Amino acid sequence: MYSFFRLFCSSVLCYSFRMRIFAEKMVAGGKCIGRQNGKTVFVRGMLPGETAEAVCTVQKKDFDEGEAVEILDPSPHRVEPLCPCAASCGGCDLMAADYAFQLTLKQDILRDLLRRFKCGYHGPVEVLSGSPWEYRSRFQFHKTPADKNGKQAVGFCARSSCKVTPVRDCPVAVPGIRQLLRTGELARQADGLPKDRFHVFSYGGKTAVESAVPEKNRFTLRLSGKPVSFDIRSFFQSNVPLLEKTAETAFADLPPDDAGNFLDLYAGCGVFSVLVHGRSAFRNLFLVEENPVSVSASKVNLRAAAESSPRRKVSPHFFCMRDSSWVKTPAAQETFSAAVLDPPRSGAGRATIQWLAGAKIGRLLYLSCDAPTFARDTAMLSAGGWKLDRLLLCDFYPQTSRMETLGFFSRTEPGRT
Repeated sequence: MYSFFRLFCSSVLCYSFRMRIFAEKMVAGGKCIGRQNGKTVFVRGMLPGETAEAVCTVQKKDFDEGEAVEILDPSPHRVEPLCPCAASCGGCDLMAADYAFQLTLKQDILRDLLRRFKCGYHGPVEVLSGSPWEYRSRFQFHKTPADKNGKQAVGFCARSSCKVTPVRDCPVAVPGIRQLLRTGELARQADGLPKDRFHVFSYGGKTAVESAVPEKNRFTLRLSGKPVSFDIRSFFQSNVPLLEKTAETAFADLPPDDAGNFLDLYAGCGVFSVLVHGRSAFRNLFLVEENPVSVSASKVNLRAAAESSPRRKVSPHFFCMRDSSWVKTPAAQETFSAAVLDPPRSGAGRATIQWLAGAKIGRLLYLSCDAPTFARDTAMLSAGGWKLDRLLLCDFYPQTSRMETLGFFSRTEPGRT
């Protein structure tokens, strides 16, 4: 009881502690670094160069965390957020910055991470971007508790909370989802769903809302002219136009007459294998993915790719297993002309990084959805005989601090391949 009381009191003291802070720079995750009596403070809700009144939310031995409550000296890049829920829903944490400055911030964060992890990369951070609004096709919505009339709204969980913020519009959502929100149709459909959390995907004039009927969760779209199907409950990139642009950039230098092997690691539903199938002469495609639902979808997608190019003899090989298991298989001893890695936020597994040090791969492409783990893995790849030649910031999520990166790697010791 005493321990709980002491914890409660320290929490109250922490939350009542206010400070004036100057934001020196932004770091991964969207917080800015400031100093208070010589101690580092990570503050959310600020832009670099601003001075604000902030409240302390977390006190630790080496650093504090806080939330800005009043901007005293605003940045010239600060703008009025287009969405009234920007400060509460927890999603678009950079909407208060103009879009050009958002890209600059992300480039600076990425350079700083590469420097801290001693990656040895001194080239430019190129930017690949698209529309900053109405770009997002995939959402996970939550239902609010029912009101006194038994009705429920839909929305997003507030930052660091399970409390649902109701939303009636979302300016980063594609028009199909915005229409469902504005008319209240999504809330009406959600009323009949047994779960409080559900997925929605919309693109090209079609919209699918998660259903208890499996067939209704299947979505098909065209990527660079190729049909791709997937289950909306499984992962799929939310920004479809930028996915096409990223794949086009990634594979632009692949020789069209290369008849070797291609490795698609963390393959998902096989998007990259489908797109490679249409532009290169690879004889064998090796797809490694642990999610059986995604593996099933990849088989459908590669079958459709083969039917659309009947003269091209390509053999897909599917491995439904974790990357740490695949690296121990005989297939991992093959020679690959090229490989693409698209791991989850946790990055490539340690066993995979170790395997890459001795793997027979000509060129390596690494698409990352988490900048810190990309920098960490790049440092380990550099120690294992790889060199980062080119780096792209792929802005899949404008208005947010989330970053995706595309790294082009080559061997520092060509003889090892």
